[in-house]
Amino acid sequence: MKKLFLIIGLFSLPLLSFSQMFNTASILKPGGFSIGLEPVIIQDNLGGFAQLGVGVVRGVDLALKAGLVQNTPTPYLGADLEWRLKGSKPSISITTGAHRNEFGHFGLDASLNLSFNIGKKIFPYSGFDSDINFDPNHAYYYDDRYHNHTNVLMWIPLGVEIYFRKSVSFILETEIPLTDYTYYVIGGGFTFYIH
Repeated sequence: MKKLFLIIGLFSLPLLSFSQMFNTASILKPGGFSIGLEPVIIQDNLGGFAQLGVGVVRGVDLALKAGLVQNTPTPYLGADLEWRLKGSKPSISITTGAHRNEFGHFGLDASLNLSFNIGKKIFPYSGFDSDINFDPNHAYYYDDRYHNHTNVLMWIPLGVEIYFRKSVSFILETEIPLTDYTYYVIGGGFTFYIH
C-alpha cells in the first residue's frame, strides 16, 4: 500500500505543489507542535519565513507558513499537509498544499522529501519541491478566449537539520532551480518542538 501511495505521489507532483524551505521528511507526533523561524535570500532579495506545525494524526502533520520578502508587494501565506510514506533510513514524506505568494498570486504546492540520519542529531535531506503559480494579471488571448498565465516552478532542495536538543534544531537549506522562472533560495533558521 505504501508503494502505491509513493507512486501516486510521484505522478501527482507536477499537478500539485508546495512551500519554500523546511523540506525535511520529519512528521510531528499527534498533538505535537513546532515553530520555525528562517531568514532567507531569494534571488538577491532578503526575506524571512515563519512556520507553525501541528501533528494531526499518526503520520500526518499540518503546517501554516508566512513570509516577507524584500521588494515584493504582499506577504507569502501558505498551508500544507505532510504525509509520512516511510519512517526511517531514509524517512520519506510527501507534502501538498496551497499558498498566496509574495506577488499575490494563488498557487498549489507539492514536495517529495527524503531525510537521512548521521547518528541521532544530524539529518541531511533532499527531494523535489514544486509550485504551480496562477497569474491572472498576465492572461493571454488564444482560440477566441482568455487563458490565465501559469508558472510551474521546480527545485531540488539540499539541506541539513541539526538537533541541539530534542526540542531545538537548526536547519540550513538551499533550493536549486530546475525550470524557467524558478529562483534560487538559501536560508537557515531554528525550529522549536513542543512534544
